[in-house]
Amino acid sequence: RMESIENRLLSENQEYRQMDDESIKKEEVIKSLHLPDEVENAVDEYVSAVNSQWLLYSQLLYRYGLEDALALFQE
Repeated sequence: RMESIENRLLSENQEYRQMDDESIKKEEVIKSLHLPDEVENAVDEYVSAVNSQWLLYSQLLYRYGLEDALALFQE
């Protein structure tokens, strides 16, 4: 299911497609630097940590927004 959702986003959402293209280009730049494995792993771990933080942040914003909306309907 996830693959079909991503394929749909790539085909229907220009902003998502541009972000995907940009991330592919940035990955190619990193690979072209031929960094030592230790450095490449450190960069990967850093990016993963930041991505995890932003994912949690967006999930919490969504949750709190839903809670606020439900509270408005209950008033």
